[in-house]
Amino acid sequence: MIHSNSSNAFSAKHSNQLPDCEARKQQCNDSDNDDDDELRQRKSGYFNLPCCPCPCSTPLLLGLLAGALTMGLVFAVLLSLYIVTPGKTASTVTQTTGTSTTTTSATTTTTTTATSTSTSSTSSSTSSTSTSSTTSSSSTSSSTTSTSSSTSTSATTTTATTATTVTTKSTTSATTTTTTSTTTTKPWCTTKVTFDNITGQTSTSGVVPNGYQNLNWTNTNYLNASTVPSSGYPIAMQSPSYVAYNPGGAAVQIISANGTSFSFDSVTIAAAYRSGLQWNINLYRLGVLQISGPFLINTVNSTIISCGGCTNIDTIVFTTSGGTAVNGLSGSGTEFGFDDLCISFGY
Repeated sequence: MIHSNSSNAFSAKHSNQLPDCEARKQQCNDSDNDDDDELRQRKSGYFNLPCCPCPCSTPLLLGLLAGALTMGLVFAVLLSLYIVTPGKTASTVTQTTGTSTTTTSATTTTTTTATSTSTSSTSSSTSSTSTSSTTSSSSTSSSTTSTSSSTSTSATTTTATTATTVTTKSTTSATTTTTTSTTTTKPWCTTKVTFDNITGQTSTSGVVPNGYQNLNWTNTNYLNASTVPSSGYPIAMQSPSYVAYNPGGAAVQIISANGTSFSFDSVTIAAAYRSGLQWNINLYRLGVLQISGPFLINTVNSTIISCGGCTNIDTIVFTTSGGTAVNGLSGSGTEFGFDDLCISFGY
């Protein structure tokens, strides 16, 4: 930086060395007693000696003044360049703009958002120019250099961070399943076949007709048990006075008359003439054997055959074989008597 006081001192130094030429000229013109040659010589000598500094050195002084002015201008230009160059450098505006980054992350039902903003700094500088002027009307020279100034403003940084509320939402759904179990007890013996109410029944014996109790009968006859006392038929009878039997020891077949399924619940049986008679029961549905079982029966006591799970059948088959004939009875075959056949339709 250059101060204005040094510039004023430099100009004042040349102003104090200028002579008073006008007064000397007046002195020379007042000399009348000299002759022409002397006057010319004196005048010439005057101008060459005492008065020389005024008319003869003027070009030199003007040259010096011009040189000084030129030097001042050069100095001022150099000074201006010195000031302006840093100013230019300082006046460079640097602007940096931060990048705003937004990050959003989500995990299941959790959301987080963060935002960051950064502003930049700005710097500026101003430098004034210098001016130099010279006035020669009264042999006075002045040079003025203006003051330079620099202003710098910068570095404001603002950072803002905003975090959103983290919300976690959990939903639990419960499903309740209710299972209702209904246990239905199968009815027992909804149809009891006693063979005591057959239409057109005789007092002694006969054939059990098809359709009786909604069943079709094969190799099945009815008999008044009281008419054959020397046998096991009276032992098999549960409800007076009739029982059913298999004539000649043939296989008894009982089928649903209308195809409706039924359950076999129970039956009471006894051998007619043999002890240790092998009796078999076979239960079918649509021609397929479902359940079967063998039993040994005799003539002195009845046997009740029952089944709690013999359901969904449409055909019953009874067969007999073996055994030993009992002495004193009216027969010796493999016949057997049965009564109170219990079934339940629709099961």
